[in-house]
Amino acid sequence: MASGIKLDAANLEGGLERILEDFAQGVGEDVTRAVKKGAETCRDVLQDTKVPGDTGEYAKGWKVKTERASFFGTGATVHNASKPSLTHLLENGHELFVHGVDTGRRAPAYPHIAPAADAGMEAMEKELER
Repeated sequence: MASGIKLDAANLEGGLERILEDFAQGVGEDVTRAVKKGAETCRDVLQDTKVPGDTGEYAKGWKVKTERASFFGTGATVHNASKPSLTHLLENGHELFVHGVDTGRRAPAYPHIAPAADAGMEAMEKELER
């Protein structure tokens, strides 16, 4: 007798359906909470990471967007709203150009997104284990 539903031969199909719906809703809420926790952790790590030349605008620009995509699917995107094109250049490094001419030098990479994503995944896993 799950969810306070009494089952007998007459209402077996409807009762099982309600039990499964209750279970799915509970699991869906747990997954949504875990995804939000992981995304917020990722954002927090990114905001706390210092990259050279950052005046604070880049760090403050990290935002979380969470969407419930489907029955069991919840997704989250962590993005930089203030300087979106800078993320790839800082994470991977880039060629240096002066007035459109390649200098033959590269700006160094400052990997900060991948470690933050790892921290977010770890936080999400811990939340799901609870």
